[in-house]
Amino acid sequence: KPEHMRALQTLSARLNSSEKIFTPEEIGEEIWQENSFKLIDHPFATKDIPNGSYWRWNQTKSRRTARLISQHSKVNLFKLIPRRRQTKVVSKTSLPKIKLWQFEIEDEDTNNITHALWCERGLSPDGTVFHFSNIKEKKKEKKQKKEKKDSTTLNISDFVFLAPLMNPDTAQQLFPQLNDNNV
Repeated sequence: KPEHMRALQTLSARLNSSEKIFTPEEIGEEIWQENSFKLIDHPFATKDIPNGSYWRWNQTKSRRTARLISQHSKVNLFKLIPRRRQTKVVSKTSLPKIKLWQFEIEDEDTNNITHALWCERGLSPDGTVFHFSNIKEKKKEKKQKKEKKDSTTLNISDFVFLAPLMNPDTAQQLFPQLNDNNV
């Protein structure tokens, strides 16, 4: 799939770069930053990735395996997206629009395993736009504007200003409030 190819291309580019800094023991919320990339030298579970109070990470579909020839590596990858927690209280807050990729990279020469996370979609690069409720609110505002625009009621009397430009008989039929002298 194209999205898997994009994730693998990003991984390959990041691994080829000279910047190979490993993340400390704990993964922080900065991973929610769009285009954030973290190398992790120890195994971790999905529950170790920071999540929200009303949502958790969910693995979509199945894992994929690929080879990165330039890295002499085998890669297992899968996508993570937010999923609402099962609670008794139903939250009306929309889920964040975050897409996170998790990679397990096995060096074919040494059998060493490295892990990585890449946030394809999340916080904006400047950190100001968070996708939690903004999207739902903007959709609601847009819908309200459209409904307001669609619900504008027009009356024939609103067009009385056109009467002088019309055939006098037609104007009199459409605008009976006019007398013959005004048309």
